[in-house]
Amino acid sequence: MGDKLNSKALKYFPESIDFFGEKINQLLKIGYAKIYLITDHGFVLTGLLTEADKITNKPTGDASIYERYMWTADKQDSSFTEKFVEKAKCYKNFNYLYFAKSMNPFKTPSTYGFAHGGLAPQELVTPYFCWSKDSDEGLNLEVSIANKSELLSVTGELYRITLKANASEVDLFTQERKVMLLFSANKSMINKSDVITIQSNSEIGKEYTFDGHNEIEVQLIDAVTKQQLDRVVVKKNNDRDLGGLF
Repeated sequence: MGDKLNSKALKYFPESIDFFGEKINQLLKIGYAKIYLITDHGFVLTGLLTEADKITNKPTGDASIYERYMWTADKQDSSFTEKFVEKAKCYKNFNYLYFAKSMNPFKTPSTYGFAHGGLAPQELVTPYFCWSKDSDEGLNLEVSIANKSELLSVTGELYRITLKANASEVDLFTQERKVMLLFSANKSMINKSDVITIQSNSEIGKEYTFDGHNEIEVQLIDAVTKQQLDRVVVKKNNDRDLGGLF
C-alpha cells in the first residue's frame, strides 16, 4: 500500500489495523489455537522534505543514485566512505553499494514518499506476530494416530488407521472429541472421512483402501476448528506376499 500511495496511505492504516484485528478475533473465536501474521520488509516514509534534508554528496566515477542507496563502479575515498555504510557487491557494471547512516534520503529527481532499499529498521526487520489462546489449549481431548509404525509398510490393498484418545478427567467437555481424516496423494486431496467421535481413554480403528496409490498422506484434524492434530504417511509394500513359501 505504501509504495503505491506514498503518504496518502497513512489515512488507510487505522482501517487496515481494524480489519486485520477483526479477522484475527474471528479465527480465534471459531477455535484456531494460534494465528500468525508475517509481512515482507517495511518502507521508510520520508514525508515532507526540505532541500536541507536531502543528502547531496555525489560519488566519483560511474554511479547510480536512488533514494535510499547508491551504486558506484569505483571504490570511493575515505572522505566519502566515512559518511556512509559501504558494501562491496557486484551488480551490472557496479561494484560498491553505499547506504545512508540516517533516515535522510539521497537527492534524486524521483518523487519522495515511501522508499526501501536502505538500512533503517523498517527496511531490515520482518514482523512476526502470534496471537494464541494458550489458556484453552489443554481443554481439548488429546487424540493421535496410534499405529504409525505399522503404516510405513503395508501389504495388500487395505490399511487400518487406529486413533487413540488419552485419558482425561478435566471436565465433561474433554470426555470426547470430534475429528476427521484427510487423505492426500501427489499433493492433492483424494478423500476425507466422516466425522469421527472418539471418547476419552479409547481407541477407534478405521479401514481404508489405497485405491491405486502407493503412498498416501493422512492428516488427523479437529472436525470443528480444522486444527491439525497428527499426520502420517501410509506406504504400500508392493512386494508379493508369498504366504510363507520361502
